[in-house]
Amino acid sequence: MDSILTVLFTRVGSGLLLAPALAALRRRHPHARIELAGHPWRLRLLEHPELADRVWSIPGPEAIGLAGPSSDPPLGLDAFDAVVLFTVDPGHPGVARWRAVLGDRLRVECPYPAEGAGVHLADHLQRAFRHLGVSGGADRSFRLPLAGGPASARTGRLVYLHAGTTLSEKLWPAERWIALARRLADHGARLLLGSGPLDEETNRPIEAGLADLPIERAAGRSIAELARVLAGADLAVGVDSGPTHLAALLGVPTVAIYGPARPETWGPLGRRVKVLAGSCGLVCCAEDHVFGCQGGCTARVGLDAVLAAALEFLHAGSTPCASTSS
Repeated sequence: MDSILTVLFTRVGSGLLLAPALAALRRRHPHARIELAGHPWRLRLLEHPELADRVWSIPGPEAIGLAGPSSDPPLGLDAFDAVVLFTVDPGHPGVARWRAVLGDRLRVECPYPAEGAGVHLADHLQRAFRHLGVSGGADRSFRLPLAGGPASARTGRLVYLHAGTTLSEKLWPAERWIALARRLADHGARLLLGSGPLDEETNRPIEAGLADLPIERAAGRSIAELARVLAGADLAVGVDSGPTHLAALLGVPTVAIYGPARPETWGPLGRRVKVLAGSCGLVCCAEDHVFGCQGGCTARVGLDAVLAAALEFLHAGSTPCASTSS
């Protein structure tokens, strides 16, 4: 097996959860050329000698969850010994065109576990490589390798806060972020507020409520730059979002605030992670359908629970990975 290609169109967080599978694939085929195609800006951190040799762009759906490749097979596709294509629609015409080129070298997999399967996304993604000799589930002690190292050494005081996410159902109330930030500042924390291009509206009332504090903003950074900043943090607190997954995979003590998505399937992967999950007990909660959420689950996570988990990490170091409800 000399060359392997994986094709995945997904959000940043889900893409990062492919990393343990790529590491396992690399261990199984240490001399193979391993490449990854999709949206490069979402997958760039997986371009590393321990993971993928190359990450490159391929035309595909901008809307997450749509079917796979929207173009004809790229030049050079026939050179790969194995191709794993993740798509929600195996009958998509683009898939048929790829199969015509690759034959039985093409493996088509769903990018998400079946509802109610009780399988973590990282385990599901790794299972897609079983035919290539990768066995077992995702390594829970996996740590994302980072080129260049952290932007700064840990001081015991830098706390990264990430309030923004693309889905409003996953947001935690702004007044609680303000209260949390103030309480952490009272404990000597230096605060860094995550600020991606889609987070401005979410962050605006939080920044206004903290105008008297010397809070820094992690704005205008690429995913690689954000990773270097996060790697130097002593704690990350965030909602269900790409940066929260990134912090956990980097080994940063992470408090994750969840609502409509089940942590046992979609939660951050890492040894120093505390997930606090809220639920309204509605039908949509049992269905684990984020887009059908009828409201308020994330807001059920209390300020005191988040603060207690954050201070436990800051004052006592790492604790075992756990998931609780509040």
